[in-house]
Amino acid sequence: MIAIPFTGLNTLCQRVTLIFVGLCLAGCQSLPAPQMPEPASWASQRQTLLDIDHWSLSGRLNVRHNTRSDTININWLQTGNDFEIHMSGSLGMGAVAVHGDINRVVMEKAGDEPVVLEDLDALGRQYLNFDFPASHLKFWVRGLPVPDLAMQATWNDLAQLSTLTQTDAQGQRWNLTFDRYQNRNDLPMPGRIRLEQHDIRLTFLISDWQIRPALLARL
Repeated sequence: MIAIPFTGLNTLCQRVTLIFVGLCLAGCQSLPAPQMPEPASWASQRQTLLDIDHWSLSGRLNVRHNTRSDTININWLQTGNDFEIHMSGSLGMGAVAVHGDINRVVMEKAGDEPVVLEDLDALGRQYLNFDFPASHLKFWVRGLPVPDLAMQATWNDLAQLSTLTQTDAQGQRWNLTFDRYQNRNDLPMPGRIRLEQHDIRLTFLISDWQIRPALLARL
């Protein structure tokens, strides 16, 4: 039998313990986060929110990227696929109006010629200096996942979306949290939405929602 000094045994035990803990942590990291079961009422609530095709909101957006922080005031009107967004604040933009549909986006600023953008996502690339899936916002601001994109989500006790993770077309994974829900036309509309991706953090603070169901919007 080989005798192991006490000090050597103590060191050996520490190494074994560290290896064991490391293996456990590695195993935990390799396991995907479990998907929370959808509440029974979520499918109906989701469809009702999707059916809203005429709505408006007002509030502000705080953008934090690295050490930079800016705040933008936003007024957004959505009618079907047509949208009109008025923004004012920092980011060196001044007051800007963006309007269009799924085929064309035009940005207008007082004193400048209108600029035609290839899509709404281009607005983020051009003025925020990072890729941002702005076209997803018409779903996210309503507390909805983007259809046809894989997702992981949790809900609060009222079956309202609480957290959401989705990956955009650029392969960037966005983590969202929703809270401060407001009741509008008997529908829960989020009052605060946080979006995070690496060193980018955006916070929507929505002070007012105005919505009309699809049927009323067409009358």
